[in-house]
Amino acid sequence: MKKLLAPVFMTFIFGLAYHRSMAQQDRETEIRKLEKMEGEAWVNKDSATLFKLFSPELVVNAPINRVINLEVLKMLIRSGKVDISYSEKNIQKISFIGNMAVVMGSDIVKPERAMENAGKTVTRQYTDIWIMGDTGWRLTIRQATIISVI
Repeated sequence: MKKLLAPVFMTFIFGLAYHRSMAQQDRETEIRKLEKMEGEAWVNKDSATLFKLFSPELVVNAPINRVINLEVLKMLIRSGKVDISYSEKNIQKISFIGNMAVVMGSDIVKPERAMENAGKTVTRQYTDIWIMGDTGWRLTIRQATIISVI
């Protein structure tokens, strides 16, 4: 009997570990998709998509050395002070803590028009925190630090 229980128990444990690993991969794939969607929305000037991705409680420690909320960000977008023509994200790590996804990496953007560093290529280190709520994943906290301007 003991010889029969050990393989059954091990199969159950490996099955749980596999299921958890697959669920983690599914969540990570979803966050990567949202990160890509956000970058594309900036380039396409698709504020409707951006505002669907952003939490109403969005807080950004922006590269302009100001902490801003969603209302200020909307104003900056409308005034052309946040406007990019290119966005490329290099995700280095995604971690899940409860209902939060923490994304760390670097991005390359090309600001334009009235934005600081317009016409240049800007590389930043960033951290995005997505929180799962009743309406799905929403970008809630973002921090970006400029590391080079070419």
